[in-house]
Amino acid sequence: MRRERERETDRWLTFEKRVLGTSESSERGFELALYFAITGSEPQGREAVKWAIAHPCERRQVALVLDWASKQMSDGERKTLLQSTCPALNAGKFEQMRDRLFWQIVRHETPPAEDVHLPDLPSGSELYALAEYLDVYHTTQAEDLRRQDVAAYMQLPATYLLSIPPHELERPTWQQHIAALALVTLDPNMQGSQFLQGWALEDRFVLQSGPGVGYEFLWADAYLPGVGYQNLEPWIYWDKLGQLWARTDWSINACWINLLPSAAKQENCTAGWQQRAMQFGRLQLIPITERCITLPESDRNQVVVVRAPANAKLSYIHEKEKYEATTDAAGLWHVVEGVQGKVCVVAGGSK
Repeated sequence: MRRERERETDRWLTFEKRVLGTSESSERGFELALYFAITGSEPQGREAVKWAIAHPCERRQVALVLDWASKQMSDGERKTLLQSTCPALNAGKFEQMRDRLFWQIVRHETPPAEDVHLPDLPSGSELYALAEYLDVYHTTQAEDLRRQDVAAYMQLPATYLLSIPPHELERPTWQQHIAALALVTLDPNMQGSQFLQGWALEDRFVLQSGPGVGYEFLWADAYLPGVGYQNLEPWIYWDKLGQLWARTDWSINACWINLLPSAAKQENCTAGWQQRAMQFGRLQLIPITERCITLPESDRNQVVVVRAPANAKLSYIHEKEKYEATTDAAGLWHVVEGVQGKVCVVAGGSK
């Protein structure tokens, strides 16, 4: 970031303009502390300290001021901030974990490893908080907590990209934008991260104003351009969550779906889409519209059976042997490779 300042890049100039010209900001403590960490400018360092004292319950931002602008803080000011008491935060699990971790670090405590399993796909603000938590824990404790749920975290960057409906993918909020940039940082060399980076770094998304400017400057790495996300296979299935995301292409008019146990979401899909077979890249969705269906004869596509009862038993023949499978909580079954022919719902076979 200091090199960005020396080179007077557009992102640096936009960030500096915001810090020096916008005094009212929901992210003012973060912005001032970051500016001081890069420039060493005493006026902004002192302003960051004053902001923290005036907003002691903005725990995350106060922790950043305590860490990044500590040289501008007296022992008395530091003691006052660290001893401040605040009501419980009304926030999501990962936001609370992140804020707690930041506070433990500035208090020189050893933070315990918390549970980072993914029971669901986090929302934009929760995903950003999770990325910050994982990044800071890894940096300070030399432990990668993603090992708790390796398969989910391997899929997370691509899943996040596919989870954004077409109209939002074309016009993301600043929170969606910076969540992507932060998530990429956890493992920029992972294939899913490279696709996500390719989307997040598109010139049309570069922030010119607003509270996301400082975060984009913090996380965006123009030296890792990513790869064209249009080459990402446009579907992903999480069997343990019973969720599937898919889109017909990467245009704003694409048919986009999200199948999950509680509902089926869609954007731009034609009426009756759930009652017929559909193609998403190399994925075929085949609905069970009666007790038995016949799978397509193809070794090129992946096939997922949909619209079966949740946790239902299915029977099928493979290489002249009879097998059974169980649908997930959303009534989906990812067909075993090579299986063709008839698949039937076993009567009374729900778990």
